Amino acid sequence: MKPEGGEKCIASGRYCSPSPFYGCGNETEGKYFKSCYFGRGAIQISYNYNYGQFGEWLKTQNISADLITHPNLVLTKRDPPLALLASLWFYMSPQPPKPAMHDIILDMPKRFDQIPQNVSWEPDWSTTWRDDNPCQCAPATYAGLIPYYQPGFYPPHFVNLNEENRQKCEQMLREEKYAKLFGLLDRSTTGCLNFTENKKEENLKNKFNIQLGTNTSTNLMKEDNVEKILDLSGL
Repeated sequence: MKPEGGEKCIASGRYCSPSPFYGCGNETEGKYFKSCYFGRGAIQISYNYNYGQFGEWLKTQNISADLITHPNLVLTKRDPPLALLASLWFYMSPQPPKPAMHDIILDMPKRFDQIPQNVSWEPDWSTTWRDDNPCQCAPATYAGLIPYYQPGFYPPHFVNLNEENRQKCEQMLREEKYAKLFGLLDRSTTGCLNFTENKKEENLKNKFNIQLGTNTSTNLMKEDNVEKILDLSGL
C-alpha cells in the first residue's frame, strides 16, 4: 500500500480515544473517516493521544504538522521524515508509569516495588476543601491525565517538565468542565472550586487588616512601655 492509502479508514480503524487534550478529526467522506490514528512508523505510534503528543514535540523542534487533523502526514511528510522521527520519539519518551524503551535498554534506575512512585499530577486533596485558595495540584501515585516525572527515575529533561505540567493541571481545575474529570464535582464539599478573584482580593484585604491591627497594637504596647520607663526614671 502506498503512503497516500492511509488517508481514509472505516470507523473500526480510527483508533480514536478522545481526551481533554487530544480530540479526533471527525471529517468524513462517505462511509470513511479522514483522520485515522492506526499504527504508522517503524516503531508504530497509534491512537490520537500519541499523535497529539508527538505533534507537540514537533512544535518544540520548530516543525509544523497538524497530526490530529492529518495523521497520515506521519507517512507522507518527508522533509523532515516524520515516520522516522515518530519512531525515535516513541522510543525515547516515557509515559508514566511506563518508562521509555530507551531507558529500559540502558538499564534505567531501579526502584523498590514497595515504595510508591509518583506518576501524575492530581488535585491536592489535603486542601481542596478550603475556599481561601484556588484548587492546587500535587504529585500522585496513580496514573492520570497529566504525567509527573519522578526525579531520579526519569531523565532530567523530562523532570524539567513537571512545573509546566503542574500549572496545566491547576489551570484545568479552574474550569468546571475539566475539574469534573479529576473527580471535583460538589462545590459544597470542594471549597476550592468556589475560589474567585474577588475571594482572593477579600483574603488579601483581611490579611492586611489583621496585619495592620497587629502593628497598631504593637505600637501601642511600645508607647505604654516608654511611658512606664519615663515614670520610673522620674522624667
